[in-house]
Amino acid sequence: MARSKPSKPSKPQQPAPSSPSSLPPWPKFKPPLPVVDLFPTPHPLTNKVVTLDAFFPRSLCRDYVAHLSALPLQTTPGTPRRGDAVRVNDRLQTHDASFAAALWEKTGLREALLQDDVASLW
Repeated sequence: MARSKPSKPSKPQQPAPSSPSSLPPWPKFKPPLPVVDLFPTPHPLTNKVVTLDAFFPRSLCRDYVAHLSALPLQTTPGTPRRGDAVRVNDRLQTHDASFAAALWEKTGLREALLQDDVASLW
């Protein structure tokens, strides 16, 4: 008599990404941004990355670190391919068009990234 194979365990269900309405509101941009003139600095290893020093003042950075630390994280799904190392990371993913628009329009980001010397990168 043939033995039946044990059933494979089902994949654990990943929670759905958080919707913007389920997240607490983002901290306000205070003081009004930008606090200093923003100058994009090219990354030394690639010409497709720039950094903006002092993009957020320290007080606003602290507010965002506290805000993001309080949000639920989701462990990244996935099984490594043969020969790849196992990677387990926690992340927060949200789609918030109004927050993205506020970052682009109210922080000086648009003006900094559309300067003549870096606009050609995008």
